[in-house]
Amino acid sequence: MSFERPAGALAPDPGLAPARTAGRRALLAACAAAPLLPFLAAGTFPSQDGPPHIETALLLDRIRAGTAPVVAAALQERDPGLSNGGALHALSWLLRQVDPLRAEWLLALGLTLLLLGAVLLAHRLLRGRPGDLAIGTLLCAPLMLYMGSFNLVLAIAGGLVAAAAAMRLLETGRARFGLLYLAAALPGCLANIQLAVPLLAGTFGGLAALALGRWRQGGRPWPARAEAMLAGFALPVIGLVLLYVVTMPGGELTAQATWAPRRQLAALLLRGDVAWFWWSDLVLLGLLNLAMLAAAAWWLRRGAADPAARWALAGAAALAVLTLVLPIDTGAVPQIPMRLAPFLQGLLFLWFLRAGLPAAWRRPILALALAAGMSLVVTRSLGHQALAGRIAEMRAAEAEIPDGSVLDVLRLSWVTSRPTAPHETPAHHLGGFRIRFSPFIHPGRVVGQRDILDLGNYQWLAKWRIFRLHTRPALAAVPGVGQLDWSLHEQQVPGGLAGHRARLRAATGRDIDYLLLWTGGLDPAALAARDPLAAEVLAELRAQFEPVFRSAPGGLAEVWRRKPE
Repeated sequence: MSFERPAGALAPDPGLAPARTAGRRALLAACAAAPLLPFLAAGTFPSQDGPPHIETALLLDRIRAGTAPVVAAALQERDPGLSNGGALHALSWLLRQVDPLRAEWLLALGLTLLLLGAVLLAHRLLRGRPGDLAIGTLLCAPLMLYMGSFNLVLAIAGGLVAAAAAMRLLETGRARFGLLYLAAALPGCLANIQLAVPLLAGTFGGLAALALGRWRQGGRPWPARAEAMLAGFALPVIGLVLLYVVTMPGGELTAQATWAPRRQLAALLLRGDVAWFWWSDLVLLGLLNLAMLAAAAWWLRRGAADPAARWALAGAAALAVLTLVLPIDTGAVPQIPMRLAPFLQGLLFLWFLRAGLPAAWRRPILALALAAGMSLVVTRSLGHQALAGRIAEMRAAEAEIPDGSVLDVLRLSWVTSRPTAPHETPAHHLGGFRIRFSPFIHPGRVVGQRDILDLGNYQWLAKWRIFRLHTRPALAAVPGVGQLDWSLHEQQVPGGLAGHRARLRAATGRDIDYLLLWTGGLDPAALAARDPLAAEVLAELRAQFEPVFRSAPGGLAEVWRRKPE
């Protein structure tokens, strides 16, 4: 049978095919470049927990080299167990090559490239269209990167590749994709064992949904061969989790659990996985997420038969349930919904690659994704520039602390009767929008380069068992070590600042030489006038210490030196 071109119809333009190919390549290049462009805006990366990681790595090297006697007298090394080491080992190596600011920037850039590589590999494995990368590259600006959870970001990349491999295994039944699942999942879990929770929930939640679908259609719920293979390849991950539980040094993983349903729902609906820098990011990502959820609901009602796509969507649904059911924080694991969100959104991205949605759904979704990506490029670039100047104020304050000193830290927003998170202070506003992380509440980028005992490093708290440095027993018994400001708010420091100093002298033979007061843009006098606890702490500070430095131009950080006895 042959078909003739209708009379008057235009013949195909032979130049269109190369033009379309060039357009696809340009789109791929633009999507790939978008997550990287903000790194050109500033030579620093604004991560929250990066400075304590930097400080710990630098001090550990100095203790091993015998060049930090003040720190070595108070801190000691220990084995943190199996997990949570990959990215921090890379940071330690970078710190031996370049200065701390550049090391932090390079590590963040490297992790972004790794995430981008995982997105591109998943896109290739599932044979996605070029425009689909507009959705995938949004996964390359995770909030957890800005929080400084570098090992978790390393795990996110492994989890995305593992999920894509699982879908190919379900499609083809080939064992090589099961091996790829393991090759991505096991290193990811070794980087951060928290990966096991969303990975296993997504894997077995998706398999359970496939079995339930067969049962509802009158068939047997027993797994198909490819599904049984996937379950078998997931067993070593379960074994690794059990090994980790047996060998981990302890900790308060489930203590002090709190729930905040509104915040948990917001993390689910408004893309809590991405670092928002302005209102345009929040609005566009929220609209994109709602459009994806609407498309998924339509796709399910249509009764689509692709088991790999149904597995991915069911896995995302399982993670959505966990987001709403699990606490938002525990004593040792904060921001749980934001830690689950990257895996949930990764599964939605993989589902989109395979769903075969019609143009009526694809075009508005991709348009929203492109708009959100463009917004993030602009707002992240401007945000990096603005935050670099504020980080410089913290660095300037740290530089005033002499070698051989004992330092403690007070965040003004916490030494009040009604404390607010440090990232809610004016220093964290960008064009009227408040970011959700603080790249300058923790010192470490400068003090870690010298023999300075920083008592304000949160990693000295007893509940953190995953870090290699910890306090010696005598210092660990002093209330307030690791977080003096919050302990003062909780009234866990008998005798206030004077009592704290006396206990430090008794335990270590050393007193606090300098206090770093992070105001974050708050007015200490105005705060003291309306808050009795702040007035009490600031009065003690003035009585026992004297100001020697105030950062410029914002006055965000002050250095106070102990007065002579």
